[in-house]
Amino acid sequence: MSGLLRSNLVVAAGTALSRLTGLLRVAVFAIVVGQSALADAYQSANQSPNAVYELLLGGVLSASLVPLFTRQAERRDDDATSAVVTVCVLALTAVTALSVAAVGTALARIFLIQVFFYGVTAIATALLQARRRFFAAAWAPVLSNLVIVASLLMIPGTVGGREPQLVEVLSNDRLRMTLALGATIGIAVMAAAMLPALRSADVSLEFRPEFRHPAVRQLISLSGWSLGYVVANQVSIVVILNLARPGSGSVNAYALAYVFFVLPHGLLAMSVVTTFTPEMARSVQQRDREAFISRCSSGVRLVALLTFPAAAGLFVLRRPLIGGWASPSTCSCCAASTPTPMRGHRSRSTCSRT
Repeated sequence: MSGLLRSNLVVAAGTALSRLTGLLRVAVFAIVVGQSALADAYQSANQSPNAVYELLLGGVLSASLVPLFTRQAERRDDDATSAVVTVCVLALTAVTALSVAAVGTALARIFLIQVFFYGVTAIATALLQARRRFFAAAWAPVLSNLVIVASLLMIPGTVGGREPQLVEVLSNDRLRMTLALGATIGIAVMAAAMLPALRSADVSLEFRPEFRHPAVRQLISLSGWSLGYVVANQVSIVVILNLARPGSGSVNAYALAYVFFVLPHGLLAMSVVTTFTPEMARSVQQRDREAFISRCSSGVRLVALLTFPAAAGLFVLRRPLIGGWASPSTCSCCAASTPTPMRGHRSRSTCSRT
């Protein structure tokens, strides 16, 4: 078995379990919170750290760090890696602090702390992928999902066993903290799970706040092309969430649909992209044009082969999939609302980000 195939299997297995536990998280949320104004408020607030991270830093980190760290690993340039990591962490800290200070709702303030941990996870993932270490990044989200599920199961105890209401978030401190801290601690656990893997991979880092280091300038240069995609993606999310009539339950229905229509992308496409990207970066570093073209072509064909049939299957089975596992209190709403956004997004399954 080739190393690339073995890496793909490791990533695919971890991603599959991550997706399954993610579906469990969504199902538990639907059962505990229901299809309500509180569900919409939770989804909107929980979207805030994703939007801030993606708009300000996500495109920079996810699109550029793997090839940059791969090049530095090939050259054994630990100083450059340390400078990039230090600057990224300082930027994450500043963005997180400013975001938390700027919002006015209690849920959003706690959720926005996730921006820092999302960024740390992205940096650690890139460092490990550049060294052909894929296990931790693929499996860490499982821990995050399990922590969030555990926190959701604590919610009934905060409201006497009934379905919580939006107005109670302001008056019930236990409910508010359980909702907000559960998700945030889950993301923090995911980031912390990467640290032992970094030590195992012998990643050597020092504090080097060198904002003018050539590697930092190169990171900014590499990430410039992704800015348009990031902005367009966030604009589309804002439009969709506003069209969904916040407070009606439709925002939560859309979030539920999103979990399903990104399954082919997250479960199949990302497993290929995760393992192929470092190899393509090495081909560029070694100026091996034929190897780069071969790996790029193989990756694109494999992604298409896996995701097109899966996307078609989701489109055909959209109603049974949603109606089959939603809770009695949310089943009719979810089954009616969710297939509609799934129809509109079936073609995005092969390119959407998770």
